[in-house]
Amino acid sequence: MVVAGDLFAPYNKERADRYPFPAVVVGPPRSGKTFFRTNYGVEAGEKIAVEKSELAEEAGGGPYRLVYYIPWDDAERYASGDAKRAVELIKRHFTPVEYLGVRYMPPGFVAEVVRRLEEGGEGAAVKYLEEQREAYEKFSTLLAPDKWDRVREVFKRIGYFTLREAVSFLTEVLCIAGALPVSKSVPLVSKFLDLVAAVIKVFGKNWITQWIEQGERWRGLHEDLRKVLAWRAAAKLGRSGEEVEKALDALYGIDTTKLEEVVKKIEEKLAELESGVSRLEDRLKPVNAVYTEPEELGVERRDGVLYVMGAPYVDPARHGLAQAVDEVERKVREVVERGGVLAIVGPRGVGKSTLARAMLAEVLRRAAVRGVVDVGRLGHKDLPYVVERVGRSYVLFYDPSTPRFYELGGLEKPLEGPSPEAPGVVAELVNLAHRGGRHIASAVLVLPVDVYNALGEEVKRRITPVVLDLRSVDFLAEIMRRYSGCQLEGERLRALAEEIAKSDEGHTLIARLVGEELGRRGCQLEKVEEMVKAAGGKALRFMLIYVNEMLRVRWRDPSGTYEDEDVAEIFSQILAARQYYSRDLGPGRVVAPPLLLERWARWRCAKLFKSERCPRELPPKEVYSWLSRRHHDLIETALTLAAYANLLEKADREDVRKIVEDAEVELRVWKRAKTSPYTVVHFLVEYGPDLEREWEGATCLEKFALMLGAAIADQPYKPFAEAAEEAEEDLKDAAERIGRRCVIDGYLLADGELTPFTRELLRAMALEGKMPKPFASQHGKALEEVEKLVKTWRERGGFKRWEAIYGLGLAAVVARAEALDRDAAEKALEAAVPAVQRAGSPIAVGVILDVLSQLKEHAPSWWVAVLYAAATPAVVEQKELAERILEEVEWAKERVEEDWARALLAVAYATVPTKYTGSEESRGDLCRLLGGIHDPDLKTLAEINTLMPLAEGGLSPCGVDMCTEEAREGCMEFLEKAFERKKGELLSKLEELREKVKKNKLSPELEKYLAALSLARPPVAIQIVLSVAEATLYHSFARVKLYAGKLEEAKKYYTMAAELYKKLGQWENYLVASSLAARAGVLKAVDLLNAAEIFEKLWKETKEHIEPTAGMMYVASGVLAKYLVYLAASGSIEKAAEALRELGWLLSYRSDAHIATLYMLRLLGVVAEAPDTGELLKALERYAHPLLKPALAASLGAPPKPIDVASMCAEAAEVTPDLYKRVIETTEGDVDLSQLGEYAWPFAFCLDAYKAVTGDMEALNRIRERVKEWLMEGSELLSVLDRLDAVGLVQVLAPIRSRGRLILLLRTLDEARGAEGAERERLLELARTHALAGKYEYRGTIGETLFGWVADAVKKCGGYTNNCEDLKLALLKLYYLHI
Repeated sequence: MVVAGDLFAPYNKERADRYPFPAVVVGPPRSGKTFFRTNYGVEAGEKIAVEKSELAEEAGGGPYRLVYYIPWDDAERYASGDAKRAVELIKRHFTPVEYLGVRYMPPGFVAEVVRRLEEGGEGAAVKYLEEQREAYEKFSTLLAPDKWDRVREVFKRIGYFTLREAVSFLTEVLCIAGALPVSKSVPLVSKFLDLVAAVIKVFGKNWITQWIEQGERWRGLHEDLRKVLAWRAAAKLGRSGEEVEKALDALYGIDTTKLEEVVKKIEEKLAELESGVSRLEDRLKPVNAVYTEPEELGVERRDGVLYVMGAPYVDPARHGLAQAVDEVERKVREVVERGGVLAIVGPRGVGKSTLARAMLAEVLRRAAVRGVVDVGRLGHKDLPYVVERVGRSYVLFYDPSTPRFYELGGLEKPLEGPSPEAPGVVAELVNLAHRGGRHIASAVLVLPVDVYNALGEEVKRRITPVVLDLRSVDFLAEIMRRYSGCQLEGERLRALAEEIAKSDEGHTLIARLVGEELGRRGCQLEKVEEMVKAAGGKALRFMLIYVNEMLRVRWRDPSGTYEDEDVAEIFSQILAARQYYSRDLGPGRVVAPPLLLERWARWRCAKLFKSERCPRELPPKEVYSWLSRRHHDLIETALTLAAYANLLEKADREDVRKIVEDAEVELRVWKRAKTSPYTVVHFLVEYGPDLEREWEGATCLEKFALMLGAAIADQPYKPFAEAAEEAEEDLKDAAERIGRRCVIDGYLLADGELTPFTRELLRAMALEGKMPKPFASQHGKALEEVEKLVKTWRERGGFKRWEAIYGLGLAAVVARAEALDRDAAEKALEAAVPAVQRAGSPIAVGVILDVLSQLKEHAPSWWVAVLYAAATPAVVEQKELAERILEEVEWAKERVEEDWARALLAVAYATVPTKYTGSEESRGDLCRLLGGIHDPDLKTLAEINTLMPLAEGGLSPCGVDMCTEEAREGCMEFLEKAFERKKGELLSKLEELREKVKKNKLSPELEKYLAALSLARPPVAIQIVLSVAEATLYHSFARVKLYAGKLEEAKKYYTMAAELYKKLGQWENYLVASSLAARAGVLKAVDLLNAAEIFEKLWKETKEHIEPTAGMMYVASGVLAKYLVYLAASGSIEKAAEALRELGWLLSYRSDAHIATLYMLRLLGVVAEAPDTGELLKALERYAHPLLKPALAASLGAPPKPIDVASMCAEAAEVTPDLYKRVIETTEGDVDLSQLGEYAWPFAFCLDAYKAVTGDMEALNRIRERVKEWLMEGSELLSVLDRLDAVGLVQVLAPIRSRGRLILLLRTLDEARGAEGAERERLLELARTHALAGKYEYRGTIGETLFGWVADAVKKCGGYTNNCEDLKLALLKLYYLHI
């Protein structure tokens, strides 16, 4: 066959004859691939190689990779006709054309030389070649590879899609070499603006100028040569040569007069973007949630083979699934570039995760994005923060783990649906990523079918789904070949693949496991064929067979089937613990270190055989490595079935029992193990001594302390260990010892981090008092380290976070010492205080208190310092923690003798009780505490710091009589005057104290007080304390003015307090005071919405200073609530809804503000989900009367079980435990109330309220009679209460704080929106009654006025806020009074 224009016919014929098709023709750019395919009937795809490995021919599954280029050295041999002479001239007068290490002859360039020879002879051709060579060498230098490495680094730092968006201003100064008007060229240029910007940044102004001067020469370079140079750069960048060439052409259109300005602007943009990237990655570093290299994503190339998650990657596209893979690849590319959420959907175990990781690794390799964020590693409250900041610099990746039981016996549906967490995370992610009708982030989700089906329709509408089905026989066969390492071919392999393809799910996973098993069995097919056949097409049954074989619990060989009950007994404990601690992990994450699991098995074996050592052979080390990690859901479900086979056999649910029955053969040996749930506490009791023997002689106390502190504080260990590596000279010795290897590493760490099991193990050691002897015996050394640590902190005036965690760990070691004295306990508690102050959550504070409580008997004063640090608004928000702190305060009151500790104790006490009782009794206790402080200066400071809680509770300062009930109408005026006098008195005492400070006359007790509050030296610490005291005094006084309705004065004093806090850098207090000043301004304003703009400014300030501590998150929650309501009230409904979707998680730090805000937003027109009953009751917990809590829960649709009501009422009525047991618990039928004595009426009232709500009319009448005793006859409120049913009456009577009243009022109005007829009238009457009750209860205060306005507005407006400004404004003012 003769082909016209074929310059290299011998080469083309050789290629066409020699190689099989179909194939993919791969080669360098402009190497003749298209001519070859078109003219030689080659049915093949075509691709320009971008990696050197692609220029090696490859067969074996899928299309053959045919490498095509004319070798430079052999070009003359392959040339035809005139081309021979042209090739000779090129080789003599030109330089070799090289690409990815191969030298070749571009046919198009040869054709041009042939034409020159024909038209002008050899002289013209030589002249042309020399000109081309000079230009080619010039541009090879200008476009040198190292420069493109630097360009890629720019992309790597932020991702080129982000850069492209950021430099859109370049379209104003660019066009493509005059080919089009600027307006028409913008769409073309915008596709590679990132390249233009990076080239300008890296190459610089001088290079750009030189490039522009060389414009004509570049255009005169032969097209083949231009393409080669462009593709060389492209190969470095992971981009196409066309993009590089167009970007280079675009530079000719730049306005050189603006070049300097452009360079500066690009550098500013880059600096801004890099700063954002750095902040985000610093935040996510502790949880290792960002992958910036393919290797971090689990994708790497070894010896030319691609591995994903440690296993060789089989590309489905090369094995009959090219269309399916191309579709996924295209959609991944689109979502990365344009934003949005892509869901790769399919059955479990079909290869979704592997394919997704391989594709995202390619995105990283091309530097299209900075990194991939693993959503599964984020805490729930981190997600909105991350989505807000990822932009186009990152791709969000979510591959949820949703273990469940699977059908085994022909059931049509799975026995359990997906974990509710997965659909919830997906829904939140989708909502956060979609804002204002556009996508603000890119996300790739890997979703099993059941998770996708569990999503709401609105969520699905915002997702781009692509269904993945990889059941190709060729693909499954190749997986088995690759994972086995066996040279397998033929019909038996194909038949096995066909059998696997028939499985109900898990096809790819089964093929992989079969391949691995083949490798272990010497490539003998018989065994794996039997396994697959025995599974009967059920994936879960196959997994059980596989698990049994892996652990050698039940296996088959040519001589028969065997079971090993001993091994099942040994591993059943481990599997039970694995199941408990792996629940929240994603596949591949470590549950427990392999070494610990191996030792555990040996210890279990020894106990089973009642021997010092295990007398039998156990599985090899690789089995423990396998057990240490969480696996695919299907494997995990099989492991759970094995662990609890005996319990599941007796499960209440018939469908669960059916699973176990159908898997009788596989589970029989496990049933005999009779395992129960197993935790770290069980482990410590049973194997603690064994662990101690392994650690005997360990000399790494410092490392153990840091691990222990991290576990107690529920923090990751690795970031703190890394921070210790950068320790300053003063703690260098301890840091170095932390960095040394130690025997405990292999037992506690995996990849440098504590695992879920070992984190809980360490925490249990501290809580249960089972500190390992090798470290407990070093309590003396621990104490020395504590002393050194605290001394260092005081010398430098502060601490670092890793040091605080280290100090906590050391304190925990000291706390468990057998012999403790006062000095040791004081020093340990002093070292632990910073960890309490910087705790990330209230729950962590509770754990720290539990761990350190062993020290309180020996050092009650410093225990008070710990309680003071713990008693923050965020902590006492939690009922259990507040009650715990109250108990500790009561304990300490009888034991603390030093004034400095009594001062702290008074403040801790004042912080808690007024939030729960606010009673005169608690005020009396507080005043007695203050009265017990003898040092006048400390008494002044303590009195100031306890004023705020008293003001919040409407209680008089100590030393002033309480307002009597008879004078209630004038109580607010009385309280205002009392605080006015107290303010003057305390300001005068502060001035006296300042004078003492100037004269350096600080009492010893005051110096101890300063040492407990601050690490700064006394002269600095006292100035801070005095400024805080002054600010606190203004703050407290402002609170009274606010409740008195003196709004201008309230705003003035709040502002004064805020300014002082700001000077001190106390941002939490500053934001609180500023927020309160803003609230006072809003309540005073005639134009409420204009005044409320301040909340937008405050929210911006909050975002600047927010940090992940419990205190700051609590404060930020309140600021956000006010900002959201402002947005909605001002008409920015959609903006409010988007902000709620993005930041709603933050509101949960304050449950009462959260619930009130949700109801308020709904009333203002924001589409938001109403709180559920559980959330509502939690918010009302401390605002509802204890005697009415059972009835209130029933009235809200969550009635307690009747069997529990009596105990709840007894507890609320404070019936003593003995009396309860004797009179109530053992009595059948009605209780003889006379035996309850003084507790009779409150107990009866509580029961009657509950019975009334559940329909008992006699009980309702008794409640009404009790109400008449409380209220004056003829009062407006009494007449309204008489018209309420039992539900309404209980809901009006229940609140004991105005904030609880507000929440129930807003809820009632919200329910009225969707009601009609008589039900609507009932709800409006109830809402008005709530308002009247508030007006009655808070008479004499601003609350009386605002509740009264709401009552009138509800009556006037019929409950509608959308068309009645009176009700809208009245509700807004009432809301801003409380929130």
